[in-house]
Amino acid sequence: LDHTTGKIIAMPPSEQLPKSAVTAFAESPNGDIWLGFYTGGIARYRNGDFRFYPPNDGVPPGFIRHLSFDSKQRLWIGTSIGGVGWIEDPNSETLDIQRMTTRDGISSDQVTTITEDRFGRIYLGTGRGIDRLDPEDRKIKHFTTADGLPDNFINTSFADQDGVLWFGTLRGLARFIPLPETRRQPPPIMISGVR
Repeated sequence: LDHTTGKIIAMPPSEQLPKSAVTAFAESPNGDIWLGFYTGGIARYRNGDFRFYPPNDGVPPGFIRHLSFDSKQRLWIGTSIGGVGWIEDPNSETLDIQRMTTRDGISSDQVTTITEDRFGRIYLGTGRGIDRLDPEDRKIKHFTTADGLPDNFINTSFADQDGVLWFGTLRGLARFIPLPETRRQPPPIMISGVR
């Protein structure tokens, strides 16, 4: 879609892209179009040209399940077997891709959907529930059916205009209202005796 004219523009085939189905799309704040592929890798469409970034360029392996921009304009990449990746500066020609897998604390390397709350925390829908990730300190909190989810396999997610998060599963929909993180104060120390 050309935002200046409101017309849909057909993108011509490109030799720069793999012969693979596109499985995820995202538009950056500056108007670049990002594509994720079934056979892995991502591509950026800018100024009429495609640039493909294969898995050996740091893109997490597996087919790309989800692409999403957060409020700090980072590009998040959810994959079928490679966990999650993100790019701090998607405008750069050379992409510095950060990654997290189960070795780093997320509950599954199958990240199916990604959304953000109003406090800048990222929610990774996985095959084993939801992981809430604080991108600044990389702290993770896990949510599963034990916390009220209808199923642990999360298919889709959405943040509505009121800040409510919605998570879709094959067994129903979950609604979550995020609250700011509260730090617990350490309990007061009471010494009842000394020997």
